[in-house]
Amino acid sequence: MLKRYRGVTGRVRDFTEETSTSYWSGAATAPLGPHSLADAAAKAAPAVVNVTLQGGSQGLFNGAPSGSGFILDPDGTILTNAHIVAEASPQRRQGGGGSRGTQPTVHVALQDGRVFEGRVISADRLSDLAIVKIESAEALPCARLGTSAGLRVGEWVLALGSPLHLQNSVTAGIVSCVDRKAVELGLAGPNSDFIQTDAAINSGNSGGPLVNLAGEVVGISSMKALTADGVSFAIPIDTAKHVAAQLKAHGRVVRPYIGIKMLQLNESKAGMLRRADPAFPAVKAGILVPQVSPGSPASRAGLRPGDIIVGYAGQKAPSTAGLIRTLGEQVGKPLELQVLRPGSPGEVTINIVAVEAPS
Repeated sequence: MLKRYRGVTGRVRDFTEETSTSYWSGAATAPLGPHSLADAAAKAAPAVVNVTLQGGSQGLFNGAPSGSGFILDPDGTILTNAHIVAEASPQRRQGGGGSRGTQPTVHVALQDGRVFEGRVISADRLSDLAIVKIESAEALPCARLGTSAGLRVGEWVLALGSPLHLQNSVTAGIVSCVDRKAVELGLAGPNSDFIQTDAAINSGNSGGPLVNLAGEVVGISSMKALTADGVSFAIPIDTAKHVAAQLKAHGRVVRPYIGIKMLQLNESKAGMLRRADPAFPAVKAGILVPQVSPGSPASRAGLRPGDIIVGYAGQKAPSTAGLIRTLGEQVGKPLELQVLRPGSPGEVTINIVAVEAPS
């Protein structure tokens, strides 16, 4: 059983920009010293915030909405978990939801003790990410974003946040898995893979950064297993960058629909399928399409069950995540797919037009 913990205008940074390609910039082989963890925490801590909602029941153990977040931009743009600020989200304001007549107020506390009133700019329930904005007369310290693409199992990470309302707390652990599938956690819908870590994540940690030894954010603390210790999960920062950019551009996340199921192939899986069916194409990578929904954009474009997508938009080693992201960026526009079809010589070119999936 899993538990998710929750405790404007202006220039916003391009969240898709990768600021690092190494977990220790310029020193990937540097030895772990007695102050390595402390130095990493010191780099990230000034940008970590405590997010609370005032206006409902309060208290340490009675479920008052409270969590963590971190400053993305010196202008006061903050990234946090959507479930923390759900009661104050724009969707709730527009829909008039909630049992009370007034919307709760978002309070944001910085590490140095300053407290600001925040406003939820946009939120996405499916990715569990939200953007909050505070106004300050001076530039605020912001977190340095790393990349989750290069994470390795066994790498040291730190979780910063406010567990149980205890602000400025830090826990340490290692990366236990870099691509824990959402389906393994019993999560339905278009959830991304998660980073699994044994760094302690407790009530109030949600939304806080998971950082590497360079002090760069590589994930966003999200949830933990209720029945076990040392089994916690974070949203990869590369996923968060994409969601934040979508929220900035559209106020929502545009998700594509083409009507297929996808299976990521690697050399081992492809070899197993080829042994079972000698007609299976001799590929080492690609995306197998086991099912196509009748009347869907994929069906209208000519995609068939059993097809293998081996390229698109110049990508010759396609991944399911990459294809979904590319389709999302080109909703309503044709995308050329290179497909291998059992029994057909050579590649087949298919032009497909994704539509926006209903929210």
